[in-house]
Amino acid sequence: RLKRLLTFDFNRLYSFDVDRTFLSVSNYSYTTKESVLVSRTSVVQILDEADPSRVKMVTRTVSGCEQMYRCTVLYRRTDDILEVEEGLPTRVLRAACAGVNFVSSRNVFTTLLKENLEIRECNLFG
Repeated sequence: RLKRLLTFDFNRLYSFDVDRTFLSVSNYSYTTKESVLVSRTSVVQILDEADPSRVKMVTRTVSGCEQMYRCTVLYRRTDDILEVEEGLPTRVLRAACAGVNFVSSRNVFTTLLKENLEIRECNLFG
C-alpha cells in the first residue's frame, strides 16, 4: 500500500494517514527530507469504484482557512505509481462533479511516485 508519494519533480509530498481518511500535501525538499504542510484532503463521497485501478470521488480540501470541494479520480498505474485527476475547485459540494467543473481538458493531472521507488527492468518490447 502506498502511504507516501512524491510528485514527479520531487517537490511535493503526498501522505496518506494510517486509515486513509486524509491525504496531506506538503512542499518537500528531497535533499533535507523536510516538508511543510500545504493542505489536507478528505473523501466526502465515493462515486465510482467499480474498477479496482480507478476510484472517482468528491473530496474536500482545507488549506489555511480556505475550504473547497473537487471531483477527484485516483488511477493506480502500477504498484508504485498513482495518478490524480482533479477538477476545478468549488465551494459548493453538489457542484464538485458537475460537468462544468470536471472537464478532462481543463483538469489537473498529477503523477505520484512511491517515495523509495526502485529501478526496475523495462518490461516493454520494442
